[in-house]
Amino acid sequence: MGIKPENLHLFKYEVRTFNFHRQQILDDLLFLKNKIAPDIVFMPTLSDLHQDHSTIANEGVRAFKFTSILCYELPWNNLNFSNTAFFILSEDDVAMKVKAIKQYVSQAHRNYANEEFIRSLARVRGTQINTQWAESFEILRWKF
Repeated sequence: MGIKPENLHLFKYEVRTFNFHRQQILDDLLFLKNKIAPDIVFMPTLSDLHQDHSTIANEGVRAFKFTSILCYELPWNNLNFSNTAFFILSEDDVAMKVKAIKQYVSQAHRNYANEEFIRSLARVRGTQINTQWAESFEILRWKF
């Protein structure tokens, strides 16, 4: 995807245990905030039902409360989602997303990890704003 190794920050937490490590996760997010000072943060929506995603979302708000925050859509984990921001995608963008998701080998068996689903959702979001492809986000905070 073209991400330089020095710009990739990975933290090791066991799946489905993030809630037991809330303070350490918050500390890690505050470290990132101070190190990279992002203009915008992308995170799961606060209504995400997955316990780890929920922890990241809640601690993300605490860490980045004065930063623009866009929440991304994971339809299989959201009972509701407010599509308040759309980004137009190109065919190359969609192909890159498909390629990126294929890197998550542990999730390859999931319905949402297949190309047809990814392209279908991008087409639906595009239709909502009268373009071929789009991605939707929920605006939590916008400070531009």
